[in-house]
Amino acid sequence: MYFVELGVAERVMFLGKVVKGVRFLKAFYYFVFPSSLEGFGLALVEAIAAKIPVIYSNIKVIQSLIINHSYQSPVGNVGLLTHKMVKADSVGYKKNEEIALEQYSFAKNNFDLMSNMEKYRNLFSRLMLGGIE
Repeated sequence: MYFVELGVAERVMFLGKVVKGVRFLKAFYYFVFPSSLEGFGLALVEAIAAKIPVIYSNIKVIQSLIINHSYQSPVGNVGLLTHKMVKADSVGYKKNEEIALEQYSFAKNNFDLMSNMEKYRNLFSRLMLGGIE
């Protein structure tokens, strides 16, 4: 197994399915999301909701969810991704908290379920009343 080959087996635990696993996110200093392909990125959204900074790859679907791109890394660039993790460690808790709260506010204001339901309801009403110009 790869984690054994890397010599990190004693520091890694595979828990399987965890009920309400999002509650563990608060224990993280930051969340690393190095995907090269995503349909939506629910785990990233959960990290944002937990108000922890995210370090992520620059795929389009993720960029639309993020306002502060200081922890963005090109897909497959492990060196820069590692640099972003070191940077997140070095800037201190207060700065990371500011980034996480800024991100949370952006997500809440732009992707809140209730406000999006209202937008879809308005769009549907306009379509039913004669379309959109």
